[in-house]
Order: sequence, then C-alpha cells, then structure tokens
Amino acid sequence: MIIKHITNINPVITTDKVIEIFCIADDFCAEYENEIQNHVG
Repeated sequence: MIIKHITNINPVITTDKVIEIFCIADDFCAEYENEIQNHVG
C-alpha cells in the first residue's frame, strides 16, 4: 500500500531545482577542497 502511494508521486523537476542542485554540489566541493587543503598542507 505504501509503495503504491510512493509510485503515484510525480515530482516536477524544474530548471530552478536542477540549478539549485548544481549550486549545492558546487558549494560542497568548494568547502571540501578547502578542508582537504587544510589537512594536507
């Protein structure tokens, strides 16, 4: 029953949401790079 409800949800993926996902990933990568540089050298 729960699976039926989950499969009926159609998330609308807009351009804004895709851009937001890439921005979050970019921010994460920038922070991760800073942390790596602080620990390595």
